[in-house]
Amino acid sequence: MLHIPVSRWGDPYKSLDLDKVVHFDSGEVLAEVSRANGGLVERDMRFAKRARDVLREIPIKDILAMVKKAPILHQRDPAQGDGTQSPDQFVRMQSATTGLPEHMCRFNMEKNHFVLSGMDKILDALTRGLDLNILAEVTASRSAAYR
Repeated sequence: MLHIPVSRWGDPYKSLDLDKVVHFDSGEVLAEVSRANGGLVERDMRFAKRARDVLREIPIKDILAMVKKAPILHQRDPAQGDGTQSPDQFVRMQSATTGLPEHMCRFNMEKNHFVLSGMDKILDALTRGLDLNILAEVTASRSAAYR
């Protein structure tokens, strides 16, 4: 059975609290998902500032390159939980757990690919050509204001 762990600082974590993911019609258990309870979140929040600082060190152009690469990897071999699924398996599982027809699940996967692979163009249009490094500067100044 597929298990989807909590991601704790990039590492998978299987919690004692698990939620079952069931087929929308038959009720058959198809997967289990680890649950991040309040105590786990509170413990991990102690490292939030360090994580934020590490993320700020990554240039915007590198983040956009990662965003563009993600849907390609997902369409080729979507890693899910403690295993991998082919794109067709992912579509079937999403359809079975949501009731959404498979063709719509596949369309949504393609739509996500389109948006993420064009994120640089979308941001360019939204900012009317501003240097995207301004996003990092605005985030840093707002964060400093909340300290």
